Amino acid sequence: EKCRVTMVGGHAALGTVLVRRKANDRPKDYELCLRSSCKKIRVVTNISGDADLLVTGSPSVAVKVFDSLDIEQFEKTASITVALEQASREGIGSLACFRDSFENTLVVFVLRGEQQRDQLSRRDSFFSAAQRSLQLPPPGDREGKGKRRVSRTVIVTSASGAVDAIRSVVASLDKSRCEKRELYFRNTAGSHLHPSSRPSQGGIADHVVREFNKWSERNEMLEDGEANVLLHMIGSLEKLFAAKSLDNVPIRNQGKRICEFFGNPVDGIENTLSVDRDRSERE
Repeated sequence: EKCRVTMVGGHAALGTVLVRRKANDRPKDYELCLRSSCKKIRVVTNISGDADLLVTGSPSVAVKVFDSLDIEQFEKTASITVALEQASREGIGSLACFRDSFENTLVVFVLRGEQQRDQLSRRDSFFSAAQRSLQLPPPGDREGKGKRRVSRTVIVTSASGAVDAIRSVVASLDKSRCEKRELYFRNTAGSHLHPSSRPSQGGIADHVVREFNKWSERNEMLEDGEANVLLHMIGSLEKLFAAKSLDNVPIRNQGKRICEFFGNPVDGIENTLSVDRDRSERE
């Protein structure tokens, strides 16, 4: 089935999407929504790894979709005990196998408000069992020490939300976007003092002073310039946190109460503050 090519949500339309179903079966709602978001849909009877959808191209993404009917059917045909035993043993719907069959996988749960709250609140719910299934080690790795692939999981409230999630994941895996993202992180690593940037002691000191000034201004602890004076006289934040007296620091008494904020009361300030407060109230 050929579909018109569109720009949806700022992303280019998906390429060819394989949809697993029998030729005479009624299309699922998410397939109908996909028709305006991809270049072409091919209906196939089987996709390896038990995927429901496969977005082809580079990158390719395999998708497994569970809706309310799937969940209701599962919870009706299996007791809670059996469901949990199955999830711990082989995974719901062979999810662990699905995860390991593709490089990029996405599991979508289409749940409306009330059912979404129910599934998230119960440890014995289908959603919880599915999550545990995705954490199972690969076959043959009983101790769980081997490297396993990670499957993305998303909960949406509608079929169109499922398509949006698929487009978003595909866009995030695009090589050009990944390169731009890595370049951005490299360029900003220094300003955020990321360990990969190997910041100098001077850079760390400047960052501490800058952030301490922002904090004191936000909390109205110190007036302009007092934060710099305080750090210069005390030497470090660690010493400031432990300080019990700021008598030798040339800042206002109100500023010296920063010690009380850190749990170290300063003697001789309370009375002075009371006098200053009474004087200001009279004025």
